[in-house]
Order: sequence, then structure tokens, then C-alpha cells
Amino acid sequence: MEERSVPCRVAGKDYPMALTLRATKTITERFGELEALGDKLRTAPFGEQLDMVLWLLSLLMAEGCAQENFLHPEQPQLTPPTQEILELFFTPGDLVGLRDVIFRCMTVGLGREVQTEDDGKNPEAGQETASSMPG
Repeated sequence: MEERSVPCRVAGKDYPMALTLRATKTITERFGELEALGDKLRTAPFGEQLDMVLWLLSLLMAEGCAQENFLHPEQPQLTPPTQEILELFFTPGDLVGLRDVIFRCMTVGLGREVQTEDDGKNPEAGQETASSMPG
């Protein structure tokens, strides 16, 4: 995977996630400013958080796979998992790790630090992260 993408493991396979200009435009049309996205992902009702995370993962993986397919046409083409597949392989307990991988992707895509608040639920050092989650 390229240095501008972040991996997310789904069903035992890593998929690249990338914050592109197209993804940024789509996200801001739906949520407003990127800086407010972190708050929305933490303060929305749980069901809405799940919907937001699944939508964001789907979008960012689609962009990452499109980049990989363009950069490496000689390799088998990546097909990103659909939202329905993500719903099948992730559990509610994965929410914090999934938010973390989204924030890492945004940090890499923006080339700067994205302000997030520690909600006390982040994995401790040495624990597995979203990129190595079961599935």
C-alpha cells in the first residue's frame, strides 16, 4: 500500500483507505467541516455513529482501492467491500478501533495532525488496532 493510504483489515484481508480530494468533497457535503467530524463520530447516538463509520469506511476504502488499481494495473484489481459486507464482519465492539483507523487515514491524507479527544476507550499501547482486527 502506498504511503498516502492506511490499511483496514476486513475478513482477513487488508484494504487501503485514502482521503482523496473527491472523498473530502463528499465528506464535507454530508457532514460539514472535517474538523467537526470527530465530534460527530463521538457524540451522535450509537446507531448514527455506526452508520457514519460504515459510510466513511466504505468511501475511504473505495478511494484507496481506486488508487491502488490505477497505480498497479498489472496486479489483480481490488474491489472494496460494500457497506453490507462491513456490517457482516465488524461488531459493535469494533467501533472505537474503526474510528481510530478513520482518523489515521484522515491524518495521512491531510498531511497534518487531526485533533481528536481521548474518550478513554482507545486501545492501550501494544493492543491490536483496527488494521489488525478480526474479520
